[in-house]
Amino acid sequence: MAPDKPGAGSSAQTLGSLLRSARVASKKSQAEVACLLSTSQGNLSRWERDLTYPQDTATLLKIEDFVHVDRSVFIGAVVASVTKNTRRRLRELLDEHGEH
Repeated sequence: MAPDKPGAGSSAQTLGSLLRSARVASKKSQAEVACLLSTSQGNLSRWERDLTYPQDTATLLKIEDFVHVDRSVFIGAVVASVTKNTRRRLRELLDEHGEH
């Protein structure tokens, strides 16, 4: 069993997928949700695509209120996003180092 592989052993959503699903379900635009979360539309877009994630508590709490999911589901989504971004950054660093 390889739990580190995408889709293996866990169906945890990422923060981005939770955020996008909640936005679509609420029939709000990215601009509207960005305003609710006190951020830019560009930030929201990057979060929804799991390219980055908010790193301040205030924003995470606003997102948790917006997505309306159980706290354990929300925490799992944040962990999944952090893990995904950390892996991507590590691959980038290793690729950069390997080209010397």
